[in-house]
Amino acid sequence: MLIIILILNLSMKLLAQQNDIKFECISVEQGLSKSLVYSITQDRQGFMWFATESGRNRYDGYNITVYKYDPFDTTSISGILIFDVIEDHFGNMMKVMQ
Repeated sequence: MLIIILILNLSMKLLAQQNDIKFECISVEQGLSKSLVYSITQDRQGFMWFATESGRNRYDGYNITVYKYDPFDTTSISGILIFDVIEDHFGNMMKVMQ
């Protein structure tokens, strides 16, 4: 009986994973378009996306790329105020406006 308990205890320790979570503060000083972020999501490539009142921000771990609405550019995002950023089943990032 003692051997079974020891084996179960050892197997539980082997299965347990230690999560070393690293947090990094990102602000307008690092390039974020606004300090108020409505939502954050991570896409399947590992990019972090931030929805702000001034557009969509993509963070690659080093740099922030801001995607803003430009009424004169048909390839820009289609609105200013973004409350959520989601990834569709094709891997495209979509904004949710309210």
